[in-house]
Amino acid sequence: MLSSTQFSVRLPNEQKEFLDSLASATDSTRNQLISSAVGKMIENYRFVLSKIEQGDADYEAGRIVSMDDAEKRIQAVIDRAKQREST
Repeated sequence: MLSSTQFSVRLPNEQKEFLDSLASATDSTRNQLISSAVGKMIENYRFVLSKIEQGDADYEAGRIVSMDDAEKRIQAVIDRAKQREST
C-alpha cells in the first residue's frame, strides 16, 4: 500500500462547489479528484523539468545552434530543393 500524507488546502467557494458537483457526477470524492489532479500536475512538471534539464545538458555539450544558424540551414535545404525542382 502506498503511504500518503494528509494536508489541507484553501479553495475559493466556487471551486469547492464545482468539485462537489464534479465528484457527484463522476461518483468520486473531492479527495480523489484533487489527488488525481495533483498527480497529473506533478507528472507534467516532471516532464517539463526533464526537458529543461535535457536542454541545459545539450547547451553545455554544445549540441545546440542559434536561431539564425537554424534558419540559415533550413533555408539552404529549401534552396537546394528548389534547384532540384527547376532542373
